[in-house]
Amino acid sequence: MRVTVLPALPSQASAVVRHLPALTGVRSFAVMAVVVTHVHNTLRELIGDPYKPFEFLSYHGWLAVEFFFLLSGFTLVHAYAGRMGEAVGPRAYALFVWRRFSRLWPVFAVTLVLTTVVMTAGAALRLPMPMARTAPDPGFFFQQLSLTWMWFRDDRAVPAAWNGASWYVSVEFLACVLFPLLLLVVHRLGRLVRTGWLVVILALTITPYAVIESYYSNQPTPYSSMLRVATFFTAGMLLRILVDRFSRQGDDVEVGRASSDRRDRPSATRNAWWTDLLAPSA
Repeated sequence: MRVTVLPALPSQASAVVRHLPALTGVRSFAVMAVVVTHVHNTLRELIGDPYKPFEFLSYHGWLAVEFFFLLSGFTLVHAYAGRMGEAVGPRAYALFVWRRFSRLWPVFAVTLVLTTVVMTAGAALRLPMPMARTAPDPGFFFQQLSLTWMWFRDDRAVPAAWNGASWYVSVEFLACVLFPLLLLVVHRLGRLVRTGWLVVILALTITPYAVIESYYSNQPTPYSSMLRVATFFTAGMLLRILVDRFSRQGDDVEVGRASSDRRDRPSATRNAWWTDLLAPSA
């Protein structure tokens, strides 16, 4: 069996991180989609009939969360493939995880503490507010503070986070912890597997999620959070490899055209030289 080793991808051959400004606007639309989904029922009650044409879009805005997982895998490969794609030592691994933790944790910790204060006050005053009927559990507080309370756990058996949709932060951090190991695999796939098979692998990565979600369409999906992050984070990593692959193929076409132009140019130059020589002098 012959194995064809493809050349390193441009972004993997250099440790220089290129900014992706186009993703900023896309991320903004995704944020708005998530926000609108969370206030979907309120908007429907306030606006009434004029809101009906937009109900489908606002109801399905939760799909933007999947997009965020995909975007995380995509951008991390974009930023770190050149530095960690071939190998990663313990020090580099620990430094990467620490940087991701320090990026996610501070704002999350502040909002968690504020939410805990509100919950404690609500429980003490018996206020009719969500999740304030009982006093906060200290053990669960520290689980959330460590960003690990959703790791490898079934959503149906995990208490709802006090900080609303912060489950996302927990599984996102887990994806970051596993990212250096996943990158070693994805990097090698990018070098050894041809483009068509990479597309097939990407499709197979997403297929189980689509099948399982369809099966549990009207019921809570087991391990939903883990399934979502595993599927789309990995898909984003593979997508970045494919984007580089297609970009490199486009560059090869341009290089081929330039080489062809250079081969033709000497002939054109000689023709111009003979034309000037044979032309009558002024």
